[in-house]
Amino acid sequence: MMFRALVMLLLSSSSPVHSAPPAAAPAAPPPEEKAQVLWDSWYTVTLQGKIPYGYYNDRVEKKQNKIAFKNQFWKKEEGHVNEEQLVAFAEDTPALTPVLFNFHSSYRATTIDIDGTIQGGKLSVKSRKNGKTLKTIARSIPKGAFFSSMFPVWIGKRAAQLKEGKLVSFSTVLEDNLDRQYAPVSGTMRLEKADDYATKNSALKFAVTYQDRKSTWYVAKTGETLKIVMHDQAAVVEKTPEAAARKFLLQKDGL
Repeated sequence: MMFRALVMLLLSSSSPVHSAPPAAAPAAPPPEEKAQVLWDSWYTVTLQGKIPYGYYNDRVEKKQNKIAFKNQFWKKEEGHVNEEQLVAFAEDTPALTPVLFNFHSSYRATTIDIDGTIQGGKLSVKSRKNGKTLKTIARSIPKGAFFSSMFPVWIGKRAAQLKEGKLVSFSTVLEDNLDRQYAPVSGTMRLEKADDYATKNSALKFAVTYQDRKSTWYVAKTGETLKIVMHDQAAVVEKTPEAAARKFLLQKDGL
C-alpha cells in the first residue's frame, strides 16, 4: 500500500495586520518498506514428454519480516484452460512459521475460495464453493510444519548447511487440501551429487519424496526452482521466459 502525501493546512487570522503563522505540518508517516523480490519466475508443465499441461508464475517477496508467496497457474484440463491463484504468508524465519493463505480456483462453472489463518499453532480454514459457505475447518498444526508453497524458500534457507546424501524430513500444510481436512503431509529430501544439468545451471539437485511420490528438484542456492521431474506422473516443470510460458499452450496446440 502506498502512502499518500499529507496536506498542509494553513491557518490565517482575519486581521489584515496580525496574521497567525502557519501551523506546523503534521509529521509524515515513515515510508513503507519496499518489498525485496527474491524471485519472479515462470514455468511450463509438460506431461509424458510432449503433452502441454499448463504454465505458472511464482513470485516470492520478503517484506516486514514476512515471506510472501504468490502463484498463478493456468492448466488445460478436458479442453478447458482453468486457473488457480494462491497467496501465502509466513514468518521470515528458518522455520517459515505459517501465517495465512488465500486460494482461488476456477474449473468450468465451479469456483472455490479458501482462506486460512494460523495463530498459536491453530489453523482455521473458511471456504466457499460457488459462493456457498462451507463448514469451517479447525486443526492444530505441528511445530515445524510450513505451507507447501514455501518448500523452495525452505530449501533456500538451508542450502548452505545441507550435506550430500543426508536425508531430511519435513512436514507441510497443503493450501488446497479440503478433502483431507488439512491433515499435515510429510516428506523427505536428500541432496544428490550434481549431474550435468545441475552443473551447467549451478543448481542443487534433490531427491524428494512427497505424498509417496518421487521427484527430482533442481534449485538455485537461493531456493528458486529451475526444474522439477515428477517421476510417478511423468511430468516435467521447467523455468522459462514469461513470453514463452504465456504462449506455451497455444504453441503446443498448433494454434
